[in-house]
Amino acid sequence: MWYETKKSTSKPAGRTGSKPLNRSSSEIDEAINRYRRAIEIRPYYAEAHYNLATALRSQENIDEAMSHYRQAIRIKPDYAQAHYNLAMALESQGELDKAISCYYEALKYRPDDIESHNNVGIIFVSQSRFDDAINHFRCALQARPDDAKSHFNLGIALKSQGKLDEEIEHFLQALQANPNFAEAHNHLGIVLAKTGRLNVALKHFHEALRLLLAPLSSHRLMLQSLLPSVGILP
Repeated sequence: MWYETKKSTSKPAGRTGSKPLNRSSSEIDEAINRYRRAIEIRPYYAEAHYNLATALRSQENIDEAMSHYRQAIRIKPDYAQAHYNLAMALESQGELDKAISCYYEALKYRPDDIESHNNVGIIFVSQSRFDDAINHFRCALQARPDDAKSHFNLGIALKSQGKLDEEIEHFLQALQANPNFAEAHNHLGIVLAKTGRLNVALKHFHEALRLLLAPLSSHRLMLQSLLPSVGILP
């Protein structure tokens, strides 16, 4: 998921962290029924409320999911992951201020959680609150100095301050951590072009394009290998 700033077409790297269950529909239905029965037996079982909420999110039942995340938090106020997942659910509904508050609650109990720092930072970029965003991306890097996404996000946020050298440095560090980070190659090329280093910029543009087209080439080769088996010559 990508978020665009109001003053820039640059976008920070997307959301990270907990995702809804990756199971079949019938398995999720069964899990939901199991968690509901657990809650009937033990109404103050925080983990059951949390697991039920996560299963409900998988079915896009966001309102009921948020209700059970909140119940888990009422039972266990220091339940950092429940605060985090509630924040993501609120954000998906466009309730950004409430989401920020929940991310801060998660950070109260897990101050070095880079996912919360990055997600808050991305919201702040979308609101053009670049100083606040930069602070959170730096906090993420203090917790994990080699995190490619945090370096990339910081580079994007630094565009607002015109600090080209620092911007370049963080895109380079993002690529050092993940050489196949196509967006980092692209944005590094943009900044290098601004500084007149066109030859180096072109190399990064070409690499970004190669990485973005690679999945298409793989699918094409796979299709070509399958065609003879059905009597079609490529």
